[in-house]
Amino acid sequence: MVTFGNASGPVPPFSPLELASKCVSVIRPMTRVYVQTKEEFAHYAGEVMKLLSNGGLKIDVSKVYDLTEAGHAHEDLQVPLPPPNGFS
Repeated sequence: MVTFGNASGPVPPFSPLELASKCVSVIRPMTRVYVQTKEEFAHYAGEVMKLLSNGGLKIDVSKVYDLTEAGHAHEDLQVPLPPPNGFS
């Protein structure tokens, strides 16, 4: 399991022993550990942009809001979404 920030809320407490039988681990990577200079950031940002442009990385935009619906968009961000198909 990988968590990135708190966008989907805090991870509920669990016993790490539950993961042992499945050979699963938990990690919480932090960008500042992997990217420490502006040059590294520019390099990796460029790699992400390449992946986006060649279809290697797809972003699912589930809904588009009009600017007048900004409040509703923020409310919707507060509701955790179910995991995408194929993930649990």
